Amino acid sequence: MGTSLSHQPGSSEIVVTAPGVYHAYFHSTVSTQPGASIPAILTIDLALNGETIQGASATHTFVSSAETSTLSFTVPFQVTSTPSILQAIPYQTGFNFINCSLTVVRLGDATV
Repeated sequence: MGTSLSHQPGSSEIVVTAPGVYHAYFHSTVSTQPGASIPAILTIDLALNGETIQGASATHTFVSSAETSTLSFTVPFQVTSTPSILQAIPYQTGFNFINCSLTVVRLGDATV
């Protein structure tokens, strides 16, 4: 993971320890849990210190209880103060996440 990012197994947080420009890639297969009300809307945002990063959001409306969908986004973002906390946040409950991944790459220093 290098020295710019850290993550503890089981935690939802990625700690960014170096300012700079980063790129995040999120991907997950999602289905509704048994008994979920249909239609069911799921939105997942990527947040830096609790604030959604512009362009880092995926939404899907499930119209069948047997439906499975892929949600993904890719977004560059800048970190100006450290440490900063990065999290992928689902805003609704009642969904199963399968093969979920969040990859974060530091691209370099920010230019003024």
